[in-house]
Amino acid sequence: DDLPHERFQAELRQVGMSFSTAGPYEKLLALITTAVAHKQNDLYHDLQVALRKHKPDFLNLLKNPPKSATDKQKIKKASTDGIVVQGEPRPRRLPIDFIEEA
Repeated sequence: DDLPHERFQAELRQVGMSFSTAGPYEKLLALITTAVAHKQNDLYHDLQVALRKHKPDFLNLLKNPPKSATDKQKIKKASTDGIVVQGEPRPRRLPIDFIEEA
């Protein structure tokens, strides 16, 4: 019978990944897939450890940078003047309710 980490490595190989080539989030995704989707209860401890390790990364995703006075003015003018959005060819006007929520 395979050990949990051996089964996990086999799962990575099935999707063309290895521990040396996979990024940390790809490893996490593979672990989640193996532990949860395939219901391998013996990997729950490893999953718990990995989630604790990546907790700061997940929390940082939820943090918004502090708003500057310049940014606030740009947003206030976005309903009339528009605002430059990366990837858009011209400034985009934002709805007033969106601006008020921001």
